[in-house]
Amino acid sequence: MNWTKTSAIAETLSSVAILITLVYLVVEIGQNTSALEASSRQASLDGDVQWLYQAVNAPELWTDMVNPDMTLEEKNRLGAYLSAFMRIRERDWLQYNAGALDERTWLTYQNSISFMLALEQARNWWDFISEQIYDLEFVEYVNSSLEDVPIVTQFPVFD
Repeated sequence: MNWTKTSAIAETLSSVAILITLVYLVVEIGQNTSALEASSRQASLDGDVQWLYQAVNAPELWTDMVNPDMTLEEKNRLGAYLSAFMRIRERDWLQYNAGALDERTWLTYQNSISFMLALEQARNWWDFISEQIYDLEFVEYVNSSLEDVPIVTQFPVFD
C-alpha cells in the first residue's frame, strides 16, 4: 500500500469534512439569528400590547399627555405609564444594538418614541427624568432623534 496516496486521500477527505462542517455552521448561525430576531420582535409586541391595555383601562392617560394642569396623582400615573413605554423601547434599542433586532423593526419602534415624546407632558417628563433612570447612550440617541420633532400641545385627533 502506498502511504503517500493514502495520506493524500485522508487529507482531502479531512478538508472536505471541514468544509461541510463550516457550511453547516453558517446555515445554523443564520437560522439562530433569524430565531433570535423573531423572539425579540415577539417580546416587543407582547410588551406593547400590555402597555396599550393600560391605556384602554385608563384612557385619561392619553389626554394627560397634553394636560398642563395635572394633579400630582395624574402626573405620577402618567410617569409610570411613560416609564413602562420607554423601558420597552430601551430594551428594543439594546436588542437592536446587540444584533438581536433587525433595523426595519427598530426604525418602526423609534418612530413610536418620536410620536409619544412629541406630546407636551410626555416630553416634559422625558426631559426631567431620562438621564436619571435610562441608559445614557439610549438617552442621547432619543434626544438626537427628537431634535426636529415639535412639541404638540393638543392630542392629535383622527376623523
